Amino acid sequence: MINNGKVIFNTKLNDTIYYLRIKVPISFKVQPGQFINIKVSDDYVPLLRRPFSVFNYEKGFIDILYKVIGDGTKKLSQKKKEDILDFIGPVGNSYVDFFSEDESKEKNIYLVAGGTGFASIHFFAKWLLNKKIKFKLFYGAKNKKEIFQRFCKNFDMVIATDDGSLGNKGMITSFIKGNRETIIFCCGPQSMLKTIQSIRAYKKFASFESYMGCANGVCLSCVIKIKNGKDFDYVRVCKEGTVFDLDDVIII
Repeated sequence: MINNGKVIFNTKLNDTIYYLRIKVPISFKVQPGQFINIKVSDDYVPLLRRPFSVFNYEKGFIDILYKVIGDGTKKLSQKKKEDILDFIGPVGNSYVDFFSEDESKEKNIYLVAGGTGFASIHFFAKWLLNKKIKFKLFYGAKNKKEIFQRFCKNFDMVIATDDGSLGNKGMITSFIKGNRETIIFCCGPQSMLKTIQSIRAYKKFASFESYMGCANGVCLSCVIKIKNGKDFDYVRVCKEGTVFDLDDVIII
């Protein structure tokens, strides 16, 4: 579904990270793990929309936390207050689709965010917090500039940075002690997700960040491999995901 939203602010948080708030109709609703596909340019460069996880949602607005890494995100960073954004969404399934409140009473809920995967995980963390469901957040990034503690008030959290500039030094997955009493929800680089596959847990779910052309399931640019017995199937992250049972995904 195509929507229009007005830019409320588009604030630069550091050298490459921006925080965008978009005004949307009161009727607009979105769940943690879903994303929107934004038309970042009024011309044909870049031609395709860009997908962004929803970082936060309140009635009347949605927030996006994004990193400038190419022409598309550079164009988005130039959007000003009152500019109108054309976007498709919300798109995809949600962490909520895989969440059981009954299981949360018996198991430990771990959320794991790597780099820009924090945007998706943050929204789910707020959802859990609002429901008074206990969880522990594991948050890792390259350095302290890419860790946004200001958005993590009231979170029980473990932080790790590759260079040790904030929190523990090393990969965030090194500090996760999983067991059969643990349910993991995660989002981040595929290398991080592959490591989490080897962590013992009762259940593991992951939201996949993928290159997308259409976000409508037509172009097939976002496919990943899912186990099917001794073989595998290709599934579309934009339509069958973005959240999958992590044990079912084949990550090379």
